[in-house]
Amino acid sequence: MTLDETSSVIYVGARKHVYRLHADNITQFEKSPELESAPGSVAICKNRKEFVEEFHCRNHIRYIFEVSDVIEVCGTGAYKPRTFQLNKTDLSIIKSGGRTSGYVKCPYGPDHNSTAIFIETGNPSNASAIYSATFEDIAASEPVIYRPSVGDSPYLRSVKNDRYVFLSMLQLWL
Repeated sequence: MTLDETSSVIYVGARKHVYRLHADNITQFEKSPELESAPGSVAICKNRKEFVEEFHCRNHIRYIFEVSDVIEVCGTGAYKPRTFQLNKTDLSIIKSGGRTSGYVKCPYGPDHNSTAIFIETGNPSNASAIYSATFEDIAASEPVIYRPSVGDSPYLRSVKNDRYVFLSMLQLWL
């Protein structure tokens, strides 16, 4: 969920949709088109023995951020995480680059814990970036902290270690 204070709307993530609620009257709302899982991922999910309930094999929206005139969304995608970019005006899916992999950006399953934060300034090139903390594997046994490439700076991610969290080799020397 995220609040757009300038237009007094609240964006709420649900299963397969984002809803835009008007803060002064939440009975007035718009709904995005279906934010589907990647083709074939629902069938693969249903064939896995550990997922008995169909509930797990849907796209559960896990984060929503307003980035300029775009709404950035990440969902579980039936255990194949997926990001979407939505047009802020009508919540339609932006065609160019509108759907990409959500690997290490949001969790595989609806029961997995995760968090994300949108940082507007202070990143390399002073560009905005989404930092996420989730799991990099379907069993939710490998936690990861991640930031995508920003400007000329490569992506940043934690390195597995039993006792410490390292975000880059440079930090080992600081």
